[in-house]
Amino acid sequence: MNFLFDVNVVLDIIFPQRAALFTNSRPVYLYLKQQRFPIYLSASSLHNLEYLIKQYLKEAQQYTPHLLREVMESLVKEFHIAKVGAYICYDF
Repeated sequence: MNFLFDVNVVLDIIFPQRAALFTNSRPVYLYLKQQRFPIYLSASSLHNLEYLIKQYLKEAQQYTPHLLREVMESLVKEFHIAKVGAYICYDF
């Protein structure tokens, strides 16, 4: 069985201030990891995650380009990346 994590779940896992409000994300993540289930992030969510992580780091006065790069690299190593189409077309 595969699992796809939403951007918000990833942010809940990374940032303690969010984890305090959304208490289910981290335990679910740790359980899935312990059970060795594949956990995916959508390729299209990586840019959003990068932007949001950068904003959180800036608010905490911890932002450096190097730290942001380290966080993003750790996400890419930790999660599988689900390839998705670059655009979704709607026919109106």
